[in-house]
Amino acid sequence: MKKGRNKFMDAYQVWANRFAVATASTALFVGIPTYLQSRGQEAEVPREDIHYTAEPEFSPASEERIRSKNHEERVKALEEAWRAEEKNYQNFEMPEAEPNDHDSTQLAKLSPRVIQEVIDHYGNGKSELTAQDIMGSSKRTTVPELMYLVSMAQEGNFATKGRAKRTNNPGNVGNTDNGDNRYLSSIEKGLDLYGKTIAREYFPNEKASLGAFIENGFRRPIDGARYMRDEKAESKYIKIFNDIARRARRKS
Repeated sequence: MKKGRNKFMDAYQVWANRFAVATASTALFVGIPTYLQSRGQEAEVPREDIHYTAEPEFSPASEERIRSKNHEERVKALEEAWRAEEKNYQNFEMPEAEPNDHDSTQLAKLSPRVIQEVIDHYGNGKSELTAQDIMGSSKRTTVPELMYLVSMAQEGNFATKGRAKRTNNPGNVGNTDNGDNRYLSSIEKGLDLYGKTIAREYFPNEKASLGAFIENGFRRPIDGARYMRDEKAESKYIKIFNDIARRARRKS
């Protein structure tokens, strides 16, 4: 009997010790934060680490946002440039263009909006070129903007069709009928190639003009080589010129 009682007491003591430890732990867990709060301190509560999945640096979504942002910035810059340039054309009166009158001096002043309208019309709204691109290249090469517009509308609809599009060469300079092609790394370089070629090879001793270009039969003075072989090029150039003149009159 005594032996059984001793076993009972031993088991009770083990249970009592475990209960005491559990009670003490609970008191610490509850009491310590309360004590710290009473002293104006925050209790440090364990928290689970939260891992956020970052968007890849070059994901399709991020690239689309970058393209959209670049497009918006380009449009904004273009609009600001237009507003500045338009001030120069407020009092400009577009003279009447007679049939087959292709003297480019009467179109010496083309506003950015007219230039962009011509690009959008002949490029069917798909051309990468802008009025600012044409105006910038014209300033660099001294070739009139009008020559860019007429040639590029005729040669490849502002690089939206044919070899002009495939080669980034809106003037088709070096894209010959025998199959040779002149590839450019960007359409802007294609613009400058056209302007430099016209200025250096077709007008080496005078300022380039559309009227003289047509009257000279599109030929280089040094060897008589023709810019294009199309026998109907003259009538096509004049038709485009008169269309641009009408657009300019409506905008003036």
